[in-house]
Amino acid sequence: MIKPLIKTISQNKSMRLKMKVRPIFTSITIAFLLYSCGSNKVYDTMVDLEDNEWPENKELSYTVDITDIASPYTIYYTARYNNDYPYYNLYITRFICDSAGKMLTKKLQNMDLFDSKTGMPYGGGIGSWKDFTILSEQKYKFPYKGKYIIKARQYMRQDTLKGIAAFGYKIEKNTAH
Repeated sequence: MIKPLIKTISQNKSMRLKMKVRPIFTSITIAFLLYSCGSNKVYDTMVDLEDNEWPENKELSYTVDITDIASPYTIYYTARYNNDYPYYNLYITRFICDSAGKMLTKKLQNMDLFDSKTGMPYGGGIGSWKDFTILSEQKYKFPYKGKYIIKARQYMRQDTLKGIAAFGYKIEKNTAH
């Protein structure tokens, strides 16, 4: 009588564990499949800034390999910042250069990091640190296959910006031309 009871308890524990693990495994598998099938991401990286400061003369550089010149691309900026950042916005000068260093485009753009009326930060994150991604350009056409260098420089007219921990780019291939 005791042996069948022990066997039943053991089977119930095993079944409960399977019931807990199965939804987690299924969720991870579905998320992976959706991400891998639907992703047009070509590039996504951030450069960490020492001491959470971005000196005015520090140019951040990113190398991107473009293999498809028939498709247009969408370029995004991503900033990681906290409440030590003294302004509600961030001006960026973006440069796109070819592999030989020839500048193809130069663009000054504004990123609002905080709501100018409420002071609430945009983006999501943990604690006081926020990551915020904003559109830089849609339908950008790279002129030829190969490596490109994308550079970013803060243009806030302040020698060193505090509260910026990292800055990066995300580039996605547009599937509908």
